[in-house]
Amino acid sequence: MTYDLNGLSEAFDHAKWRAREFILAYNRCLPSESCPHCAQCAHVPGLPCPECGYEHPMSFLILLDGEYGYEAVEIRNRRQVVATFEVGSEWR
Repeated sequence: MTYDLNGLSEAFDHAKWRAREFILAYNRCLPSESCPHCAQCAHVPGLPCPECGYEHPMSFLILLDGEYGYEAVEIRNRRQVVATFEVGSEWR
């Protein structure tokens, strides 16, 4: 079986773009300017605040490679996949 490498590359690029847009929109809604508990600057939702230990119940999302594309996962638990963005079945 032969593949069009340019088409495959474009399919992965598009999946990555969709995943990044999802993650940016999701993270934009989280309190990252300061800790909601002690107002310490540069709070990362999902990780303990270095000042007071507060941990926001919703976690910041990061991008990871998946088997057929990309995954949006929690920063505190990378096994917690929130969304999957895969290339089409014609590329598998």
